[in-house]
Amino acid sequence: MRLQTELSREWTVLHSLNIKDHPTQPWGEVDFVLIGPDGVYCLEVKGGRVRRVSGEWQYLDRDDRVFSDYRGPFRQVQEATQALTKFIKSRRPHLTHVPVMSGVAVPDTVIEGDGPDIISEIVYDLESLDRPFLDYLKRVSAYWKPILEKKSGVEFRRLTTAERNEIVQLLRPDFDFRVTLRPLIREATRELIRFTREQFRVFEGLRANKRVVVIGSAGTGKTFLAVEEAKRWSRAGARVFLTCFNRNLAQYLRRVLEGYDVHVENFHAFVVRMVRESGKESELPRASQEEMFRAFYPEACWLALVESVDFEPYDVLIIDEAQDLLLDGYMNVFDVLLKDGLEKGQWRVFLDLNQNLFQATGTRPWSRIRENATRFELSTNCRNTKNIALTVTAVSGVDFVRTINVAGPEVKVRFVSGPDEELREVSKSINRLLSEKIDPADIVVLGHKRLERSSLAKGLLNVPYSLYDMESSGAPSGLRYATVRSFKGLEADAILMTGVDDLESKERLLELYVGLSRARAYLELYVYDSAKPGYDARYEEFGRKIAQLGPDDYQEFFGSSCRGPSSILPGVSC
Repeated sequence: MRLQTELSREWTVLHSLNIKDHPTQPWGEVDFVLIGPDGVYCLEVKGGRVRRVSGEWQYLDRDDRVFSDYRGPFRQVQEATQALTKFIKSRRPHLTHVPVMSGVAVPDTVIEGDGPDIISEIVYDLESLDRPFLDYLKRVSAYWKPILEKKSGVEFRRLTTAERNEIVQLLRPDFDFRVTLRPLIREATRELIRFTREQFRVFEGLRANKRVVVIGSAGTGKTFLAVEEAKRWSRAGARVFLTCFNRNLAQYLRRVLEGYDVHVENFHAFVVRMVRESGKESELPRASQEEMFRAFYPEACWLALVESVDFEPYDVLIIDEAQDLLLDGYMNVFDVLLKDGLEKGQWRVFLDLNQNLFQATGTRPWSRIRENATRFELSTNCRNTKNIALTVTAVSGVDFVRTINVAGPEVKVRFVSGPDEELREVSKSINRLLSEKIDPADIVVLGHKRLERSSLAKGLLNVPYSLYDMESSGAPSGLRYATVRSFKGLEADAILMTGVDDLESKERLLELYVGLSRARAYLELYVYDSAKPGYDARYEEFGRKIAQLGPDDYQEFFGSSCRGPSSILPGVSC
């Protein structure tokens, strides 16, 4: 975070400072209070997109959920600043020469336009990221000091070290000394929402090439790029077809792309729908579900599209999770879906070669795609905190991946004797997360089995929320349960990975790679005692990998501020 890396020891930063004497509310809060040589700064921080519509301020998070109010960030921070000024000067009258100033930070967007309640001089936005943070604080001082000096009749001067410490000690009793999970998770999530240089490079590559393959590990931003590419082509007036393997991921993509002329449908739902609408379903042979979806439905869908007089091929084809869709029959469908076909048409394919969970990557389809496209690779994980990314590497055995240097909360590994103890421990953990003010919608419990066959089948113990099964209801919000396979391609702030009873089979390690990497900022792992030998073996292997790293690689993967693997990972020592 920039406050940590750019401010000297002359500065003290308080996060989420509560204010009891608020002018309009029984209780107020300042996101960040900075105490430095030039005074006290109150910062209101709004992550995600910010906009104002018909006088109403709207805040959009990364899932496009909208939160709104009419006060706006400028009024919010001004009211809090007024309360904090009154508090300091009523307790320490001799500090009247200390200016208490306000600022608004919207690091993920740009506030455009003007208005009587918008003070552009105190805004820190996306365009400010390339300049030193101290330049922003000087800009805030230059705006507020003349106004405050004229109003108070007091000439401000630089604060001494003793005065700064006195203010910190005054404010600290009203501050919650216990480091709670909510601000840690929120801060980690905000830090992870950023472009990488690689993503900018791929954006340029997508604009310059007709056929593109983008390869990257979990969390490197493939789905994000697929969505942005769909939006770009839609804005250009093209007919876009965006498909993927996972039903729940398709539902999420539809919500994100609402308002854009993009057809989003998971591949299996599409082929079934086309076969039914063509009347060919009755002609299909009787076979297992796997055979039906691998061969017979795709073949019938291809024939239905070829024979249709109404079907119009799409201008652009975008495939996410492509590693699970590279089968000969599927490729034939894609070929007729796309104007000019796969050989000459406009398409983008996003895939993770580590994540072939359904074992669908075939030699011929992969060669057909790879040899007919420009290839880009994403190697920087911008979804997971460093703690989580390294845990994924240790437990699943995949190779090290560069990760944005955001530590986040500690990964919790809990050993349980069996399903009954797992149910008790999961229930306690969820209650603890809820007590830390984590939104139930930000918590997802993952397992290898369907909910009705899991340890949680009878319901959580003394938890005030029901656990929704995403496979049966989709559960767009609230406390959710999903199998790893049904949650593939999605993510959540907090993941509880349950039912880990095998850490040796290749298939189960692959599932763990997918499941653990879904967590953005907080991860708990429930390992059965019977699997502890496998867990220990995985970390022994991880230790050997660490020993083989050179100094540069070690710093790259663990970070220059890391005190060694034991400071990030449970159970690992240098």
